[in-house]
Amino acid sequence: MSHKQHAWERGRLGPVLATAGAVAALAGLNRYIDLQAGPLPEQLPADPQEYESRWGRIVYYTAGAADAPPLLLVHGHNAAASAYEFRKQFLRFAEHYHVCAPDLLGYGLSDRPPLEYTAATYIELIRDLLREVLRAPAMVVASSLSGAHAIQVAADDPEWITHLVLVAPTGLTHMTQPAPWGPWLTGILRSPLLGETLFHTLVSRAGLRKFLQDQTYYDPAAVDDDLVEMTYLTAHQPGARYAPAAFVGWGLAQDVHAAWPRIGQPVLLVWGAEAEITPASDAATFLALNPGAELESIAQAGLVPHDEQPAEFARIVLDWLERSKALIPGPL
Repeated sequence: MSHKQHAWERGRLGPVLATAGAVAALAGLNRYIDLQAGPLPEQLPADPQEYESRWGRIVYYTAGAADAPPLLLVHGHNAAASAYEFRKQFLRFAEHYHVCAPDLLGYGLSDRPPLEYTAATYIELIRDLLREVLRAPAMVVASSLSGAHAIQVAADDPEWITHLVLVAPTGLTHMTQPAPWGPWLTGILRSPLLGETLFHTLVSRAGLRKFLQDQTYYDPAAVDDDLVEMTYLTAHQPGARYAPAAFVGWGLAQDVHAAWPRIGQPVLLVWGAEAEITPASDAATFLALNPGAELESIAQAGLVPHDEQPAEFARIVLDWLERSKALIPGPL
């Protein structure tokens, strides 16, 4: 082979080798970032328990007297979600109720399989938790998008949910349908190299802090180092991007226009007065379509008033449940 042919072959191989090297470097960097995060600790002050769902292992936490009325806490969805969202309410509610708080599938210490996550996945999971873990009709406190999923369960299976507390729920004015661009974005985030790299960019400590301060909390000072570190850890576990990939593509959206007016159980809407992603003004639509619902607004709080103003949130919810306790039915 001539010198010119050798040069030509080297010219062809150069870009290929450079690309392969870049891919290997990115893969190594992604692996290093995840390993550096370390294991995720328990999300709530209780021994984790396990439930084998149809999709994988679900970790949940319980507290309170076993014979007390059951109450299910359902955290919302984001890039770093888990039952940690209810850490300031878990033991407060456990003084009065038998509380169960799961890490939803794809989050926290629960399994994070690479399946196609949909709203139906979580609607069915809530239904299964009520039937197979609590095994009794329960009060449900659900946050944000999980509120829309809980509404669907309460409408379709009213015998399993006695009372519904919805914190800044979606489903009427926000996140009612998957976005047109959703499958494209979800596909990118699910991809093995580009998706991992993009997700790591989104869930860097700086990125998480900015999201929490700008879009979740009213008071930036509420986003302390402990909160940032816990969200960082849960966002860097194996399979962490699959459920959030569906969330950011609005693949978990649930339209509750048909279900919401059918809710006959006592319902309390709780909104942080300064919430931005799902603003407090959304409450007017909920009340118009179900006038029987009650509304409480919490000042100086954003999307998660149960975390930002925990004492006020607990007072409001516990007082409301106490007023409604005569409506709690017995076991099935």
